[in-house]
Amino acid sequence: MRIETILKLIVKVLGIVLCIKFLQLLTYEGSLLMFFIDFSGDTSHSEILVALLSLLAMIVFFLFVIWLCLRKTESVVKLLALRKGFNPDEETSISLSAENIIRIATIVLGGYLV
Repeated sequence: MRIETILKLIVKVLGIVLCIKFLQLLTYEGSLLMFFIDFSGDTSHSEILVALLSLLAMIVFFLFVIWLCLRKTESVVKLLALRKGFNPDEETSISLSAENIIRIATIVLGGYLV
């Protein structure tokens, strides 16, 4: 397995973790916003608009970063200069099948969620 493949795999796993965090953000901020709108009788429309715009900005940012990590992995690796110091043609002694990679990712993400 080449170093470039390992780096791409790490960036894609980061994208999956960000998807989980995005779902947590939506549930938390959505419920907070509903509480803010329903139970705050003295809240002005401008405060609600600011809360909605900040939520929209967070959603756009998360979706953009997730899109970069999952779809434009090569661009992220180049942008962060992750290949710096590695020989691009160098093979590592790690040989993993696709099944083992999925198992490792499932274990890591499962441990992260617990």
